[in-house]
Amino acid sequence: MIKAALISPYWDILGGGEKYLLDIGYFLHQNGYEVEIFWPDKQIKTRLLQRFGQKYDFFSVNSRWQQLSSWQKTLNSCHYEAIFYHSDGSYFWSLAKKNYQLFQVPDINLIPHHNWWQTFKFSQWTPIFNSEFTKRIFLKHAQVKKHHLLYPTIDSESNNYHRKDKIILSVGRFFGHLHSKKQEVLIKAFISGLQKYPELAQYQLILAGSFKSADQNYLNYLKKISQNYSQIKILTNLTHRQIQALYQKASIYWHAAGYQVNERQSPELVEHFGIAIVEAMNHYCVPVVYQAGGPKETVSENQSGFFFTQPKTLLAQTLKLIKKPELCQQMALNAHKQAVEKFGTKAFNNSLQKIIQ
Repeated sequence: MIKAALISPYWDILGGGEKYLLDIGYFLHQNGYEVEIFWPDKQIKTRLLQRFGQKYDFFSVNSRWQQLSSWQKTLNSCHYEAIFYHSDGSYFWSLAKKNYQLFQVPDINLIPHHNWWQTFKFSQWTPIFNSEFTKRIFLKHAQVKKHHLLYPTIDSESNNYHRKDKIILSVGRFFGHLHSKKQEVLIKAFISGLQKYPELAQYQLILAGSFKSADQNYLNYLKKISQNYSQIKILTNLTHRQIQALYQKASIYWHAAGYQVNERQSPELVEHFGIAIVEAMNHYCVPVVYQAGGPKETVSENQSGFFFTQPKTLLAQTLKLIKKPELCQQMALNAHKQAVEKFGTKAFNNSLQKIIQ
């Protein structure tokens, strides 16, 4: 059986980037590949399946890779037909037939500029970009012979319009550094809205996402600023089924990653793609998202969602959806249609098939 490897130093983050890799692996598995991921602790498989679902129970865990020297990694790579590598900026020389470097963050530090050996190793990897935004930033700083665009895909196509509850949802990892999801902006905006708009008092704001102990201080801060408001709920490390249930119930989706960041100066700090936004759209949830980075490719203004640049605009657009249920429902239908057509399984598989053929 032909073999493929999925390599990332970030498997334990359990975020959208890891799901992106697993979806690539699932496609390969469906096409006859034996798929391995490289991680020192084999228990990572249990955590990945709990977070993303049993659909991904197709891979094995190679726990020896990190212990190998650079040359051992090179020799070992010859056993693989294809390697998909989400690098942290380091590269190895691969003997696999097909080598792809996944760029999911528009951080130009991932491009080696000052080390000829790293540059030489980098040259054998074909870049795959997760958005036009990420691609545009990288191609300003790197010359590559060949590259591909592969949008992440939705988890599964939700065909039925769900009865919606009065829930505003935001899904994303809880951390206050790098490309933070800025949950504090959403909490403060919601609290401000509660004081001004009686209609908002009927709604819950639910913030859900993965959480690592290193980010405890940020989580404590979010809990502190929301502790006096029963309408705000913070839910951590939910299972795949629990997250899907929230998407189905929520009527409005908020996302603030990139807030007050200069997109041109610090593109790595805004949302690179935003798979959670697309998942919400797939479940007939209308997005109101910060206007920067990848979300400008996934949301069509006034058709499948709204953009905001300031909290007052976030609230104004949200109130528009609350006061006009027929508008909210029509935009929810538009959002679902756009998610399926542009980011559904068929579109993803067609793109990936062209890449590996």
